[in-house]
Parts: sequence; C-alpha cells; structure tokens
Amino acid sequence: MHYTSSISYKLVGIISLVLLISLGVYKFEILGVVALFALPIAGALMIFIMGHPHRALDMALIFSFLAIGIIRYIGHIPFGLAVDLSLLLAILTQLGYKSR
Repeated sequence: MHYTSSISYKLVGIISLVLLISLGVYKFEILGVVALFALPIAGALMIFIMGHPHRALDMALIFSFLAIGIIRYIGHIPFGLAVDLSLLLAILTQLGYKSR
C-alpha cells in the first residue's frame, strides 16, 4: 500500500511540473522556451563554479565578453546586471574558498 501511494505522489509532482513548464512557455512564448533551455545550463555552470572557485573569475570574464557581443548583435537584452551578478558570484566564491 505504501508503494502505490509514493508512486501517486511522484506522478502528481511530475504532472504539476509539466503543467507549470507548459504554462510558462504559453505565457512567455519564445522567452519561456529560451528560459527552458537556459536554466539547466545556468544550473550546471553554477555547480561548476562552486566546485572550481579558482575558475570563477575566468568564467565571469568570458561571460562579460559574450554578453557584450550578444547585446551588440541582438540588442534589447539587458545583460548588464547579469554581468554584475556574475562578477559578484566570482568574488563570493573566491571569498568562500579563501576562508577554508
């Protein structure tokens, strides 16, 4: 009996996640699709940066140049704050690494 109830909870969770993702894609259209692909990549990048803090500043520098290029050719994408946040993340990971 316990086995079937855990399957039903998992099934409800999966269906809820699928409905939430489809609602996001429907509401935000192309931006929702871009976010659907960008969020796992951003999560993997965060895990990499936390695992290799000595590479955090390198990644922030690469991201800043990529953001400038994307803004130049595509435009209308506010990456300025994202560059600042990547630099802040690099500084915080370096401070956390030095304190160990």
